[in-house]
Amino acid sequence: MMFLLWCMAAHPLQAGEVRIEAGPQGHRLMLDGQPFPLRGAAATGHLEALAAAGANVVRLYGEDQAPLLDEAAKHGLKAIAGIWLEHPRHGFDYADEDALRQREAEVREYVLRTRNHPAVLLWGIGNELEIDHPDPLPAWRFVNRLARMVKELDPGRPVMLTVAEIDEDKLARLAELVPDVDILGVNSYGGGIETLGDRLRAAGWNRPVIVAEFGPLGQWQAEYTAWGVPYEPDSTIKAELYGRWFETIEADPALMGGIAFLWGAKQEQTSTWHGMFLESGEALEAVDVLTHAWTGKWPEHRAPRIEGKWISGQVFPPGSLQQANALAEGESLSWDWQVVPESTDLRQGGDLEAAPVPVPGSIVEVRENHVTFRVPDKPGPYRLFLTLRDGKGKAATANMPFLVEE
Repeated sequence: MMFLLWCMAAHPLQAGEVRIEAGPQGHRLMLDGQPFPLRGAAATGHLEALAAAGANVVRLYGEDQAPLLDEAAKHGLKAIAGIWLEHPRHGFDYADEDALRQREAEVREYVLRTRNHPAVLLWGIGNELEIDHPDPLPAWRFVNRLARMVKELDPGRPVMLTVAEIDEDKLARLAELVPDVDILGVNSYGGGIETLGDRLRAAGWNRPVIVAEFGPLGQWQAEYTAWGVPYEPDSTIKAELYGRWFETIEADPALMGGIAFLWGAKQEQTSTWHGMFLESGEALEAVDVLTHAWTGKWPEHRAPRIEGKWISGQVFPPGSLQQANALAEGESLSWDWQVVPESTDLRQGGDLEAAPVPVPGSIVEVRENHVTFRVPDKPGPYRLFLTLRDGKGKAATANMPFLVEE
């Protein structure tokens, strides 16, 4: 077992300043002399709703999200102010010193411009730079270089580096390469949350850790169909898992808090896998569950719940008529069914994906929870999507994959 020492430069606590306090079992974040357990979400908007749900922090990823700092402050939220670094898989060369100096100058200007903003809680430099690259060490060295500079410019706030999950080898390298980074952010999904603290302790890691993203289940963790696409949990199953992982994070002294992903909508594998909102703005059940987790109270108006779903098969001949139905809990629900081709624009590490277009004319008859649909003529993988809306700003989602085969 390796033993990793932690050292953080001490600065006097001032109003609005942040420090990390070490205890016998772990660390905790302190704001103005009071404990500040991070309870929040990575967000693309809906910050008024995030604050109303009881969150205290929003995670932002880059300078392009700086306008959200004003909105965060307006609603009483603190922010992890993101400093985006390009990934080697996108062609950025961390051996190019000219490119590094240019990015360093841009970061300097951003920090000088932003460091007095009342919403800024800490700085987050980079996100999953090691994904799909055999040698992340040059990128991590540059993160440490930036961390040293950022703390010189803004000594009252800690700096975080975020990685995708951890293992002992990754932690050993980070211990050596990023001594000026104050907090390790770990993006962890599904059941990985339940073992994260134990894995950190087994590796001898005693530096502050935040779960920088947690979600119910990644598409890379799901069960797969015989033709190789993942089954997506419905919005009710996901909501239950958000609540379970929150409780796990809160109970583990090795973790200073958790950031749920994603307070917004995003196309990644599907249009509904990771978002807690629809593109049209309706909130899914995960919002209700996190509201209860953060406040101890359920919202007065609850989102619809999916209680089950069925489809007449998994492999269909082209052009055939098929059936599906679902059970749901909720009042005055509208039932929107769509047949959508399986996404082919699949990317790594959460990169932007293009959403597939629904197949026109595929829905033949809808009787609320029962649908008759026409299978597309073109062979290949598809999904039958169900979106339930209650007309009061809440929704539920589910989908069922199927294959069209001659």
